Amino acid sequence: TRLLGRDGDVHAVRLMLADHRLVTLVAVGGTGKTRLAIEVADAEIAAWRDGVWFIDLTHANRDEDVGPVIARAVGFELRSADWADQLSAYLATREVLVVLDNCEHVIDACADVIERLLAAGGRSRVLATSREWLDIDGERVFQVPPLDADGIESAAVRLFADRAVAVAPDFVVDDGNLAHVSELCH
Repeated sequence: TRLLGRDGDVHAVRLMLADHRLVTLVAVGGTGKTRLAIEVADAEIAAWRDGVWFIDLTHANRDEDVGPVIARAVGFELRSADWADQLSAYLATREVLVVLDNCEHVIDACADVIERLLAAGGRSRVLATSREWLDIDGERVFQVPPLDADGIESAAVRLFADRAVAVAPDFVVDDGNLAHVSELCH
């Protein structure tokens, strides 16, 4: 889907990543953290010699699932139960941007592996999405703002219309329903 109303946010997050090894996108669910992270990652691909890795942690139901999910995504085979040290050492030897999406339900494990990665040195950086801060030294938080929902050309109303047309192809935002659509978006 197209990204609406987030060009300034993409730019701001990329500037933060240039100066900091960990940037966390924080907001309530449904705000667009994942979509913003994907857009930032796409814009950053050329800057990372060993790649940009997007890792969806939705299916990591327990802290001990985090390591295997990350390792599988970056093509690393874990050799012992102490996955955090292995993984951080592996990533520290590479120049990668690791995007960890949906950290909030396994926040302790995410914080642990990220802290170890940052402590191991190297050039790798992390862009995380979460509903709350990871609370790690050196973390920079970008509070993802809600989209503007005032007016027919606002980003939130256009996004609503895009999604509505996917379900009801005849849907159009007009003067008759704009107030309701804006209220839903707010």
